[in-house]
Amino acid sequence: MARGDRRKHGFSYEETVAKRANLKSVIALISPLLESNGELAIAVPAARKIWESAPGDPRSRRPLDAAPWNWLRDTARDAHALGDYQAAARIAVAVDVWQWMLDHNGDLAAETGLVRPPPDVIADVFTLGLDCVSRLDSRFPLLVTQSAVYLVEDVAQRFAASLLQLASRGYPIDPATYRFALSIHRP
Repeated sequence: MARGDRRKHGFSYEETVAKRANLKSVIALISPLLESNGELAIAVPAARKIWESAPGDPRSRRPLDAAPWNWLRDTARDAHALGDYQAAARIAVAVDVWQWMLDHNGDLAAETGLVRPPPDVIADVFTLGLDCVSRLDSRFPLLVTQSAVYLVEDVAQRFAASLLQLASRGYPIDPATYRFALSIHRP
């Protein structure tokens, strides 16, 4: 690569531009969910928009399909590969926020079409999220919304706890990630 070339290894210029454009649109889509602070009037339309915006024809998608989660996971992977750790961590926080909302409002999945993410998506996204927040400066918050401040250390704790919980249920977690999650988790 030439000096000053902004491409990442493994991506062509066109791929890099397309991945950055997709990442920008995903961040715009998940922002209302992150801003909702559990308010259904904000979260429900945001979740519907995420479900409708996933690649593919929403009319052919089955209700309660995992396609939006696979798309968010792929976008988080791309953000990580592009070195945009802040964006990948935000996607992981959005996954965590949606899980929390489903825990407190069980009928949201049927209302919005956005189900709980499958365990493999949770494991991948939280593994990426944990790696990303470990690369960020913990003196600054990961995200500040009108209703919440997501501190890097707190977000790392949430991701670690979720990964350890998945492992305790028998879901395979990468051994290095498991050890890292154990090292930072405070019960």
